[in-house]
Amino acid sequence: MALVKCPQCGQKIISLKPSSCPSCGAPPPKRANPLLIIGIIAFVVLLIVDGSQHFSSSGKPPVKAQVAVTGSAIVIKNLDDFTWPQITLYLNGDPFDGCKAIYDRAVAPREAISIPLIEFARGDRRFNPFERKVTQVIVYVEGHDAPVVSFR
Repeated sequence: MALVKCPQCGQKIISLKPSSCPSCGAPPPKRANPLLIIGIIAFVVLLIVDGSQHFSSSGKPPVKAQVAVTGSAIVIKNLDDFTWPQITLYLNGDPFDGCKAIYDRAVAPREAISIPLIEFARGDRRFNPFERKVTQVIVYVEGHDAPVVSFR
């Protein structure tokens, strides 16, 4: 049986079961409904899952990119017939857990760009190519599906 201080008078320790405080007559505090808590958690999980599906499923075909890894950089070549306005790259994971770098300039068709590995970060931590190996790159151009390129 759970015991709590009376929320009104603070004088008596009361059970959550009885109908009122013996000192002041206030009703016992309400406990959180476990079904409500489970519902809120399920709603948050659905929002996260829906957001990740939106990232990878825009309805447009994925961009065509050639991806190479050198010892110090990621080299991306635009194989599409249109200019990419901006590119976001993710190393070794998705937008929620990968290291990210943004190339904030246009990339013309058939143009190749190089992004140094030290430009990639997750939060305030930089990607260290001496500690970790590049195993996956996601190339995201807004409005298009993002291809995933694996290096295993």
